[in-house]
Amino acid sequence: MPNMTHPHKKRRTISDLPTEVLDIILTKLPFVDTIRSSAVCSSWNSATTQAPLCPQTPWLMLPSDQEHDFTTCRFFNLAENKIYKMKNVFEGLGYDVWCVGSSHGWLVILDDEANPHLFNPFSRVQIQLPLFTNELANVNNLRKSFITKAILLADPSRSNDFVVVMIYDYDFASRLAFYKQGDKTWTKLVGANQDYCDIICHDNQLYALADNRSVEVWISKFSDENHEH
Repeated sequence: MPNMTHPHKKRRTISDLPTEVLDIILTKLPFVDTIRSSAVCSSWNSATTQAPLCPQTPWLMLPSDQEHDFTTCRFFNLAENKIYKMKNVFEGLGYDVWCVGSSHGWLVILDDEANPHLFNPFSRVQIQLPLFTNELANVNNLRKSFITKAILLADPSRSNDFVVVMIYDYDFASRLAFYKQGDKTWTKLVGANQDYCDIICHDNQLYALADNRSVEVWISKFSDENHEH
């Protein structure tokens, strides 16, 4: 009886998982597990930067629990009731780093010299934002607390058309300014003539709460009609 042999089948690994299947998995994972998945292999790492994230409970950023430790940050994950510690988070940005806002997992920070940056504490990716010019140039010489809040209208990891909006205090008034990816300067928002105390992004629109309790809605495209340099 002849000896029958069977062709050897190539053993598949998790790195061979079809992209569409992997995307479905990633959209259902908690953020921590998404980070862990990025370390599995190069294809998974690439997929985690492209797949849309499922809605997450925001993490709370806390200072170090050790006195005089200015290099460690703690992040409290409410969903897990767990604190994660990260060392040397702001390495290279100085010890007097201020966080003035956060969106989509990114921090809007001011370094030792009040220069603005976008910073992702997990990937350690840093995006230098333009210095403040014209009227906003005076902010550079003021205390960092004169920038009240800043938010992102899109995730820079997934969009090349992101916008940063901030509330800044100038001449005893709180105004709005924005930076759109590709611009060389910050721009005052035309028509924003109230004193503003808070801003959020919802459904791709900017909502601004004024001190007189009115709410203004701005389109997030920030077309040329909204520019005033």
